[in-house]
This record gives sequence, structure tokens and C-alpha cells, in this order.
Amino acid sequence: VTPSGFTVMKSCVELKSIAYSADSRIE
Repeated sequence: VTPSGFTVMKSCVELKSIAYSADSRIE
């Protein structure tokens, strides 16, 4: 895995957890 690819994957996971938290708060 390239460093940039790892960074992209990490930010994707962070965005998903943020979106999940927002969904939980809305409900």
C-alpha cells in the first residue's frame, strides 16, 4: 500500500465514522 493510498483509506474511514455519528445524532 502506498502512503498516499493509506492516507486516502484512512480519511475515507474517518469520513464514514463522522457520517455515522451524524446519522445517530439525527435519529
